[in-house]
Amino acid sequence: MKDLCCVRITNKCNEMCDHCCFRSSPECVGSMSISMCQLFNKWLPDQTTMVITGGEFTVLDDYPDLLVALSMGRDKVRLTTNGSWSNSDEGVLKFTNTLTRLNEICNEVEISVSTDSWHSGSGKLALDILKEFSVFDIGEIKLQNVAPVGRAWDNLIMPPSIAFTHSCKRISFITVIESGLICKCPYGYFAWENFIDVIYEEAKEYVDSWRSRKLQHRMNCRVCMEELAV
Repeated sequence: MKDLCCVRITNKCNEMCDHCCFRSSPECVGSMSISMCQLFNKWLPDQTTMVITGGEFTVLDDYPDLLVALSMGRDKVRLTTNGSWSNSDEGVLKFTNTLTRLNEICNEVEISVSTDSWHSGSGKLALDILKEFSVFDIGEIKLQNVAPVGRAWDNLIMPPSIAFTHSCKRISFITVIESGLICKCPYGYFAWENFIDVIYEEAKEYVDSWRSRKLQHRMNCRVCMEELAV
C-alpha cells in the first residue's frame, strides 16, 4: 500500500461543522501560495499519494492553479471536498475544468466527497455530477471515517464509543498545513518543522516515532485535545 501525505492548502471553509478536526470555518484565513505548492510537489516522493484538502479548497479563487502546481507530474492525487462548488453552474464548470487539467498532468486523480450527515448536503449533488464525469475514481467519505475531534470536543457531542480513540494508531499519514508546517498529529495539531527544512523520509520517521511514544504512554485523542486546551 502506498504512503499517504495530507496537505491542507487552506483552513478556510464555507461551512463550520461540529465534527471538524481542523476547526475550519469562514473566519479562517490564509492559504498556500503557488510557489509553496510547487515546492511541496518536489518535496513529496512520487510514489506517495498526495491527499489535497482544506478547509474547503474550492473557496479559494485561485484553487485550480494551486491544484495544478501540487499535482504536476504526480502518480496519484486525492481531492477531498464537501461539494459546495456544485451549487452553481459556474462552480461546476470551474471544478470539472480543473479535473480535466489535473487528468492531463498526473497519472491518477481520486475524489472523496463528503456525503455524510455532518455536512450541508451539497456532497450528494456533487457526487451525482461527478458520476457523469466518469474519467475519475469517485470515492465517498462515510460517517464512520469522520473522526469526531476538533470542535466536537468543545461541544461535547462526541459519541462515548469513540471517546478514547487512538488516531495515531489508526491513521498513519503525516499532515502538512497551509503554513508549510508538518504536524505530528494527523488532524493538524502539534506542529513540528517546516517541510522545506527536512526531507520527507526523516519527517515520516520522526512523526511515526512521536506517535509510537504517545501510544506507549497510553495517550489517546481525548488526552491530546485536553493537553492542547491547557
